[in-house]
Amino acid sequence: MNRIGLIWRKEISDMVRDRRVLNGALVMPVLTIALVMMLIGSISSSVRSTPNFPMAIVGAKDSLISQAIVRSETSKTRQVETVEEGIKLLRRQEIALLIEILPTSPGTNTNGQLQVIAHYNEGDTLSMMAVGAFRGQIQEVNSTKLKLLLQERGIDPAATEAIQLATRNVEKGSGLGSSTLIGLIPYLVVLWAFYGGMSIVADLVAGEKEKGTLETLLVSPVRRIELAWGKILALGTICLASALTNVVAILLVGAIGLPVTKELFPNGVQIQLGGAVAVLVMLIPLVAFFAGVMVSISALAKSMRECQTYLTVASFLVLLPAIFSQFADLTGLNRVAWVLWTPILNTSLAMRSALAGNPNWLNIGIAATSSLVLAGLFLAIAISLFNREEIVNRS
Repeated sequence: MNRIGLIWRKEISDMVRDRRVLNGALVMPVLTIALVMMLIGSISSSVRSTPNFPMAIVGAKDSLISQAIVRSETSKTRQVETVEEGIKLLRRQEIALLIEILPTSPGTNTNGQLQVIAHYNEGDTLSMMAVGAFRGQIQEVNSTKLKLLLQERGIDPAATEAIQLATRNVEKGSGLGSSTLIGLIPYLVVLWAFYGGMSIVADLVAGEKEKGTLETLLVSPVRRIELAWGKILALGTICLASALTNVVAILLVGAIGLPVTKELFPNGVQIQLGGAVAVLVMLIPLVAFFAGVMVSISALAKSMRECQTYLTVASFLVLLPAIFSQFADLTGLNRVAWVLWTPILNTSLAMRSALAGNPNWLNIGIAATSSLVLAGLFLAIAISLFNREEIVNRS
């Protein structure tokens, strides 16, 4: 164990002096989290604020709907003389909606209703949003008119509602559980647990092959199994630090309370003790799994370039389950057995509930067990590669 500790300290010391480690495993996660949170916060604020829809009106300026549009804070209106003129503006996307108010003839049977046509452009997203907002304005005007008519006849407007609906939230989110980022945080933690070590693992074994220093280590009094464990533990330490840096960065950015990110954490950014323990229970086996995979690849590769090629392929195998975890809740697949036993994917899903303050210990146990089994397999492969004479083969 003392020799493993010496190898671990030697590798950690080399890694800390390497700027790529500090940038790739520690600095980049913080910057990524800060930028992602500010971007999401900015988008969230934009979505919550109603866009200003440019509209044009053809017809009576003093009509009921014209007055409603003019009073609205969500639209800028202009008057045009003909429908053809308005349609040209609509096609050029200078306006989002053209409102045509049809004239009422004395002989028409419209029961006093105002006839309106809303012209929109299906190829313009803002136009599609505008027609939806305009439909809501029409419904509001109609609802107000209906209530006035009912009140004039002594009828309670509530009597026209066949069903009255009330909603109650049975479980209010606390801490990170109330954040809109709760689905994204586990995804980033899992990814950086791999990518934090990916930037340096090529140097760990393949790089030493190219420099010719691996032979010196292999003929030293340190046994090969101790050398392998020292390198694996050093890489695992960096991977774990990189993953936890994401969580710390989220807590720091949330605690600062920037205006652009404040709405992302309505109930604060604290993590419950049970959730923190659950994250570590899943993260440590996952990091061991990633470290075993990466050290095995580095030991198998004959050069740093070859190692980077293999690592790129392996990164996609990590990326795909992590991305899929973002959509599993929407499809109900997060409750399917094969998903619960799929490595990386099950960790992302179980970590989400843990960070939300509702850890599902069965799913957490399944995620930790599957990662532990794979960690044992790839750690055994990595150690066996160190025991082969081909470990120093550079050709």
